[in-house]
Amino acid sequence: MNRWEDNGFLSNFAGAVNVLTEHRIVFQGRIRRTRDDERKNCSQPEFIVLELRCDAMFLTDSGTLVAITPSLYQATDVVRINVNEIVSIGPNGICADETNTATTGN
Repeated sequence: MNRWEDNGFLSNFAGAVNVLTEHRIVFQGRIRRTRDDERKNCSQPEFIVLELRCDAMFLTDSGTLVAITPSLYQATDVVRINVNEIVSIGPNGICADETNTATTGN
């Protein structure tokens, strides 16, 4: 069991989330449950599966989200994220507009 599953966060969470990785990529989407046999067959068994609602964005040093060009991860893609690379997970409201950068923080 990994640090995100210890208290049932991933298995009980419903709704959209933001996932920030140590590479400063922000993924926005829904956590999808995986079958146990999928985990056993994966070379990296410690991961979460996210169905993206929005294109992935990059978090700059100034705290601004900017579009990744070319877009590597697009809305509706399903991605696996290694839990050891996750910096934070939080609730997600709306997608950051690629034409208008969105600032993060309070």
